[in-house]
Amino acid sequence: MLLIKPSSPRDVSIKSWSFRRGLAIDVAVICPLAASHLGKAEPCESYAQHQKIDRYADAFVHSDYDFAPVIFETSGALNKEGETVLKARGNHPHGLCRSCLSLAVFKQLPLSKF
Repeated sequence: MLLIKPSSPRDVSIKSWSFRRGLAIDVAVICPLAASHLGKAEPCESYAQHQKIDRYADAFVHSDYDFAPVIFETSGALNKEGETVLKARGNHPHGLCRSCLSLAVFKQLPLSKF
């Protein structure tokens, strides 16, 4: 079962991801050319660690869910953990469907851009 949560550190939840564990995915889209990311060798890895893992991972320690940030750069890069999750989805019966992930990414974009 996939759930899309509008206001939590998990944008997409997969209830049965691994044996007795779910997967909570927090999706973000960043621009590597933003002032806050300039000078960083891997902006999406830095953002995943400091803005997602450091802030939210502890909330999932005693839960039934693992936490995975999936960070896209507007230049096309993807963080390593995000790549692992997306590759695994194709081999998993409850894996992410493209439309669910697209919805999670779309909610990150300001509508004023369209």
